[in-house]
Amino acid sequence: MKKNLQLIITAVVFLLFGLFLSNILFPGKPGSGKELPCHTASPFKAFLHEFNDDLMFQQNHTYFPLLYVARDLEDDEKASSYLIERSQWVPLSVFDTLPAVIQIEYDTFSSGEPDFCTRKVTVEGIQHGQKMVLRFIFSDGMWMLETFEDHSF
Repeated sequence: MKKNLQLIITAVVFLLFGLFLSNILFPGKPGSGKELPCHTASPFKAFLHEFNDDLMFQQNHTYFPLLYVARDLEDDEKASSYLIERSQWVPLSVFDTLPAVIQIEYDTFSSGEPDFCTRKVTVEGIQHGQKMVLRFIFSDGMWMLETFEDHSF
């Protein structure tokens, strides 16, 4: 009886130690007790609508200089990169491109797990079938546009 009790206590100690260790090693996983700050972010779709409708809001939620990547339509590996300064910014109208298809998804880590602090917005079917990809990151308490990829060249 005493030996069984010792085994149960030992198992409980190992379980609690494992939970403690997993919270230290993986602090951003949902349910770990230490959620990443992006789990408390404002809803992304509401942010995106405001980003679409307000030029000043767009500029205040964009990292400048913004990385602009122009990709070749036939060969996605061919790309040219530029930096766009705030003074060169042209307003984006994500939702004004209808009937384009808009897809919002998480970026993923190399392990394949979703990165809850990033969103990739893909807009396909603009005019003649071109595509653009906007990458947003949640940083310092707000969503920010980090990269703009243009697949229409």
